[in-house]
Amino acid sequence: TVGFNYVGVMNENVHLDQLHYEIYYFDELYLASDLQTSAVVGKGQQFKFTFNYPIPDYTPSGNFTFDVTFKAGGQELGCERA
Repeated sequence: TVGFNYVGVMNENVHLDQLHYEIYYFDELYLASDLQTSAVVGKGQQFKFTFNYPIPDYTPSGNFTFDVTFKAGGQELGCERA
């Protein structure tokens, strides 16, 4: 399982409506997808996001990289890498 826990504080009122994630295996794109959401986070409020993706047993061990992009109204708010 690939897991990602994100905690951040917004510096303005935001209505998050999409999360785009990409998982890389040794720098090669393994999976990419969009998650629709409807999270309203006020200025100064904490935002928490947890994501887990099961990796099939046949996947070789190695280094995975996870990128998540937070979007509001089609505008990118930021991207995090783990």
